[in-house]
Amino acid sequence: MLYENKKELLQLVLNNKSAERIPIGFWWHFAHGDDLIFGYKSVKTIRSIIEAHKKMYDVFSPDFMKIMSDGFFAHPSLIENNVTSISDISKVKPIHKNHPWIREQVAMVAELSNYVGKNIMLFYNIFSPLQSIRLNVKYLGGDAEAFQDMAVKYPEKLIKICEIIASDYALLAEELKNNTSIDGIYYSVQNLQHKKVDKLFHENYVMPIELNLLNQLNSFWEYNLLHICGYDHFKNKLDYYTKYKAKAYNWAVHTDKVSLKEGKRLFDSAVIGGFDNNQGTLLDSGSLDDIEMFVHQLIKETGREGLILGADCTIPSDIDITRLKFIRSIAK
Repeated sequence: MLYENKKELLQLVLNNKSAERIPIGFWWHFAHGDDLIFGYKSVKTIRSIIEAHKKMYDVFSPDFMKIMSDGFFAHPSLIENNVTSISDISKVKPIHKNHPWIREQVAMVAELSNYVGKNIMLFYNIFSPLQSIRLNVKYLGGDAEAFQDMAVKYPEKLIKICEIIASDYALLAEELKNNTSIDGIYYSVQNLQHKKVDKLFHENYVMPIELNLLNQLNSFWEYNLLHICGYDHFKNKLDYYTKYKAKAYNWAVHTDKVSLKEGKRLFDSAVIGGFDNNQGTLLDSGSLDDIEMFVHQLIKETGREGLILGADCTIPSDIDITRLKFIRSIAK
């Protein structure tokens, strides 16, 4: 008999064990463009994001749910001070727990937690401080490379700002822990995309900030997931993250060219993924026969223990959900 309690099902798998069926996990954005950054300022936008989550839950009936942080992508002090260059960095200041950016997130997550109930595990998306700055510079400045240059030329200055942002993310996490029933955080990180950044640079400047926040998240919840983001085909060196302790790891299998089997061996933990998330690939455009063949091959290659079928990153928001349900039926 298959598990009816999806929370028990996922906990087994996240503890790197084999369950009676293999769970799946897919998610997509409910806001786009400027709304990803500025959405928290609009009651209407946040309301639409909440209702879209509820619709997804009702229609898809997911094995677990990642609540998207759409509308809250960047730290408010970055936004309010229009931080797009190193000269703006000194303007960034910490916020307090009653700031709308924190309170609106907590309210959104609490409402969705209450709506979904206790039968499935819930995770909320939090970006690493560097990711928060990168996304802010990209959306406000329109220059994806500006952040990478900033990080390499002025790492000490950037890290000081990261400490402020990390502290506020820890504050957000504590409020989520105290006021919602989520089961953990989906923590998004990414290699600095610059040819001058090597593992030593990562360990000296990036890892201390990211690990400090992750350790705080791990003190709040037993089940946290690490997402090594390869969106837009950004490449990551996965060995940079072997000291980042999480219950499961998710990365861009098709961009990084590291299989789930290899990643499971590298992290000695449960893994999430398998499908390319980009439009025009097998997930949203391939035949059902090809999808079925791919799922069987993925399970055979990776093994059933600690396996959650999903994608490299967020999938197209207009995907036909019956395709995702089909994957779940095959995984059974």
